[in-house]
Amino acid sequence: MNSPLQPATQSIFAKCVAVFYVVITVGILSGCATQTEIGPAMRIEQSGSAQVLERRRSRAVAHDETENLLYIVTTDIIWIYSFPKTKYVASFNVSGAENPCANKDQVFVPQYGPDDIVEYAHGGTEPISTLKDPGENPESCAIDPTTGNLAVTNYGGASKPGDVVIYGNPQRPPTLYSDREIYYYWFCGYDNKGDLFVDGM
Repeated sequence: MNSPLQPATQSIFAKCVAVFYVVITVGILSGCATQTEIGPAMRIEQSGSAQVLERRRSRAVAHDETENLLYIVTTDIIWIYSFPKTKYVASFNVSGAENPCANKDQVFVPQYGPDDIVEYAHGGTEPISTLKDPGENPESCAIDPTTGNLAVTNYGGASKPGDVVIYGNPQRPPTLYSDREIYYYWFCGYDNKGDLFVDGM
């Protein structure tokens, strides 16, 4: 694989950030834009689909523990760099990756096509769990800093509008939210009080 970051100039790095989905695993990070708050016109329902397909251990890659990790996500490869030094750490293949989100312990990557959300440990290169999102088109995600719940936006399609699904207790079905004013759902993000914001059209 050719690395998207060459040890050359900051301008190359800036271009990569503009092109690829980027998430830094440090503290609590929503990783998504925050433009439109879900309003009172929302519809709430429970989904009967299973949440966790499987859970496994993942060996973390060796890196300088004093630095944060920068994840650059393309549709088929995830690149891991130290940050802010941007030193290459590892890369691995994915399928249909969309906009990721992270906190200090976990990285979640929605996958368009497989219709699932894959969880990686901080610094891990192998999935430790897979959340199923059947029949949907997961676009982005965010982690609630107050509860640890995972919000995922489902883009929508020609036959039905998108929605937002909240994964909380793995023993219970996820909860779906939708707003009649929004058909296509894009990015999402939490503020530090646990309020979720979503943009779309």
